[in-house]
Amino acid sequence: MTQVKTEILDNEMNVDSDSDSSVYEPLVYCSCCNQRTDGELINCSSCTRFYHYDCHIPSMNRELTPNSPLIKKWKCTICQDISDIRLHYNVLLKKDSKAYIVSGHSEQKIIQYILMVLYCQNGDSEHYRECLDREIYPRYYEIVSDPISLNDIKRRFEYTTSYISFIKLLKDINKVFTNGMFYYTEGDPYHESAKQLQNTFFLMLRIWLPKIDLTILQNP
Repeated sequence: MTQVKTEILDNEMNVDSDSDSSVYEPLVYCSCCNQRTDGELINCSSCTRFYHYDCHIPSMNRELTPNSPLIKKWKCTICQDISDIRLHYNVLLKKDSKAYIVSGHSEQKIIQYILMVLYCQNGDSEHYRECLDREIYPRYYEIVSDPISLNDIKRRFEYTTSYISFIKLLKDINKVFTNGMFYYTEGDPYHESAKQLQNTFFLMLRIWLPKIDLTILQNP
């Protein structure tokens, strides 16, 4: 199966150093939130990415620590065995797209991968992780009738039963980007970020779910 080609798959770790220190100690950042604070970071055994427990999708077991023997075998969602991903892909190909449900194991695997790739495009996704503050940006809420963020979708997907329809979840992901492109004018960096994220999103769907008509994602 064709691998999704995005900046997230370059396997490069963001590092920084303290120029005043005589000993070089690289600072690592979470590949999802691009922050190094607020908790321990866990390193994938197959790539150079680090994650906070709750940033990774699905959330990691707290028993998994940098000193745990388990860490030597732990792989992030993006580095899961391709044969496993292909298995879920083939299962979905045999189903009518209207029958996809969020609680289905294959559907969950695909959604986890899609969200991880989108979050790990740090430069573009950061602005779309939360909706704009209503008090600071009241005009946004006058223009955008149904605001939604990547974190809204992640919370609903991981911690609630709000999503039953797989297609509805995909529509909400796309809505994050269409809202951004609708609010920000073409040429604005945030408009371009939304466009890049949508392009990556559509590329993954074309590869994994070719039976889905992407135009239905534009409908309410």
